[in-house]
Amino acid sequence: MSIVLSTGGVHYVAIDADATVTLAAAVTGKKIRVLGYATSAESAGCTCQLRSVTTETALTGAYVLGNNGVLVAPVHGIGYAETPAGEALELVVSAGAIQGTLVYQYVV
Repeated sequence: MSIVLSTGGVHYVAIDADATVTLAAAVTGKKIRVLGYATSAESAGCTCQLRSVTTETALTGAYVLGNNGVLVAPVHGIGYAETPAGEALELVVSAGAIQGTLVYQYVV
């Protein structure tokens, strides 16, 4: 099996959301590859999910974080999810608020 690691510029974005928010803008002809993230819910907990904006394609399952819950995906060159080409990346947050950091890159 051949493993292709990500190459190219890496971008970081702070997460501070209590509703749906765009984390990375769309770039024509490019996908957004999620390389890692670290998040924590506020005291009330929350549910969150990564998805593409235009087609609303779910890129992850819905994560349910309890009070002060933490979700970490260490940075990995293969990545955890990718948007379809030309679509922005958003975080859908319901029933609470979340803070953290997302690491991503644009790929062909």
